[in-house]
Amino acid sequence: MDRVKFNPQEELKIIGAYNVMGGKIVRFNTPVAPRENTLALYRREVPVWMPFALGETNPVNTVIFPDHVCRTEKEGKDIFGIEWVYVPAVKGGIVRPGSPTVEDINRWEECVTLPDVDSWDWEGASAQLKEKYDPTLITKTTILTGFFERLISFMDFQYAAMALIDDEQKEGVHRLFNYLCGIYEKMIDNCKKYFNVEVLCFHDDWGSQRDSFFSYDTCKEMIFPYIKRIVDYMHSKNIYFDFHCCGKVERLVPLMIEAGMDSWSGQDMNDKFALRERYGNKLIMAINPADLPADASDETCYEAAKAFIRKCGNTGGVQAALRPSVSPAKLFEYVYALSREAYNE
Repeated sequence: MDRVKFNPQEELKIIGAYNVMGGKIVRFNTPVAPRENTLALYRREVPVWMPFALGETNPVNTVIFPDHVCRTEKEGKDIFGIEWVYVPAVKGGIVRPGSPTVEDINRWEECVTLPDVDSWDWEGASAQLKEKYDPTLITKTTILTGFFERLISFMDFQYAAMALIDDEQKEGVHRLFNYLCGIYEKMIDNCKKYFNVEVLCFHDDWGSQRDSFFSYDTCKEMIFPYIKRIVDYMHSKNIYFDFHCCGKVERLVPLMIEAGMDSWSGQDMNDKFALRERYGNKLIMAINPADLPADASDETCYEAAKAFIRKCGNTGGVQAALRPSVSPAKLFEYVYALSREAYNE
């Protein structure tokens, strides 16, 4: 991408805002479109500025996805007919624990409703997207729920974790994950056909606050073949793979890279700067500059942004994981301005 000299007087003019969960993110008068800038990041080029992980995307109507609705306050059934309940404390949904739908994973087909992805109102969702479509933004949406999360929804957590390592249950897990690949591939096909998605976020949490839920070897044997299949399938459709994976999962990052994932929006409990030192730009990472109070001074925001850009370097490979609910407005401005200067060196 051609380098563009930073013009703060023009570029820091606010020309709009992105609506995201928890508030709004300002839109600056950037010299190139955010879509072009984000695609440069995914092509492993140096962007014009550090892209924001939230905001710079076209909003896709996901109400047609039962998995998206059942995790909200509306609750309801997921694509396999399993009931979810809303937990206000975490602002999200879980399967009601204590009464797993599937007690024997080797017979899971007998216990759940098999989804018909093609019956969803894709055309209606596409029409709504076209009404608000902005060609200057990338189009991105999310697939819920991934392989291990789906296994949990079928069996409850403790039984799902056991099923990954119990030789008598592994065949049933493999059969389920292979079937899920077919379902996710249908969803990918429709997301490309009706939304022309350019980045697709795949959602599968692999860890807790302390460590991953399973070992490297278990992940390599039980999950890796299927996640790689989905990554390869997205790439065959010219879609970039973004991984939403919560928990302290640093030891599984090599598998993410081996699978060919493009980006990972992991949590701050992972030492992403150490991971970048080890793996460079092999995996794009969304990183939070700092947790600052809403009333943080301009000087505090500037110093936080300066330290952040210095640690990230000027080679790209990073998205700024800023959230309007916890990040002062000035922090957005300084991350933009300082990354513009760094990336133009």
